[in-house]
Amino acid sequence: MAKIILAGKPLYDYTPLNVIDIASRRGHQRYDLGPCADAIRNREILHGFGGKPERTSSELIASEGERHPEWSDNFVALRVGESLGWAVEVRIVQRIPGGHVWRLLETERMFEIIGGSRKERSLRVRVHTDDAEAIVAAKLWQKELKRRDRARLKDIEKHRPMIVRLLDRIATHAPETKLPSHLARFAVGGFDDIGTCRQFVIDSLGDLDEGEPYVIELQLNLLAAKLPYGRAPKLSAEDVDALEGFAI
Repeated sequence: MAKIILAGKPLYDYTPLNVIDIASRRGHQRYDLGPCADAIRNREILHGFGGKPERTSSELIASEGERHPEWSDNFVALRVGESLGWAVEVRIVQRIPGGHVWRLLETERMFEIIGGSRKERSLRVRVHTDDAEAIVAAKLWQKELKRRDRARLKDIEKHRPMIVRLLDRIATHAPETKLPSHLARFAVGGFDDIGTCRQFVIDSLGDLDEGEPYVIELQLNLLAAKLPYGRAPKLSAEDVDALEGFAI
């Protein structure tokens, strides 16, 4: 792996707090995250603050470190520092003078990823300084929301047949089986077993978010494998990641 140089010295010659100080300075050349960089950094900043109005540098390092346990503290600090420097420039974050405390100024996403997997890029959707830019961005954002909904419905239709078959099988052979976590919100009148809730779940599939049908199918497959003559599904690494923490 190539050695990372920061301000003329190896990254690991600094403490994590020193790394944040340097990486967040105006003029520091940040790592290129591609056409989605603004949205990625915006998302990371909001995740790091976790809904709190202020965070210390150490708290932000710890938060990002939890998401990337394979990264060293100094590399995490570099990523956090670069995102903080960017966030200060676009007025999402303000550094409190005289210490390692940062204040979140914009609690909602200012940048979103648009364009689908082939043409992904960042779009500023809030807090524009130019009226003409705001009009263009609003039109692009509405177009993106329609694209996302089409993709969501396509995803549902792709997984619906297998989800229905699995629900039918479980409801027939083990109706007392509890709804898996991604279907728990479809419990009916205090009942959370598949036998009782099967039809309501099927009728509500159209309300699922994109990506949820895939995870639900995996969860139902695992439940079906416990039935007589059931076979455990072969799970890829991506399947395991999805089951451990579905998000987006």
